[in-house]
Amino acid sequence: MKTVAMTNETVNEMAKVAYGEGAYVTVHEEMDTDVVIVMNGDKITRIVELEDAMLEFGKVFNQKFVSYRAVFLGELGFGYAFEVDEIYVPEVQKTCA
Repeated sequence: MKTVAMTNETVNEMAKVAYGEGAYVTVHEEMDTDVVIVMNGDKITRIVELEDAMLEFGKVFNQKFVSYRAVFLGELGFGYAFEVDEIYVPEVQKTCA
């Protein structure tokens, strides 16, 4: 299994691709877990636990994320390390004209 580490900024960009422009990743204190918050203006429209969001995140990179952990990346600050189970390679069909 491989590990992919990403800065918090990169993970937030991935959340925007997967859930829309108003999405970002944060720690939800009451739920005691990392979550994706999806906003529409100043209103929260959806909260997705990061554990559940990994499937959507994996689609962004054509990979299957199976677990994650918060990590400190030195000068880059905090981020996340995702365990990657498999890499999906799209099938390409060739046809002759």
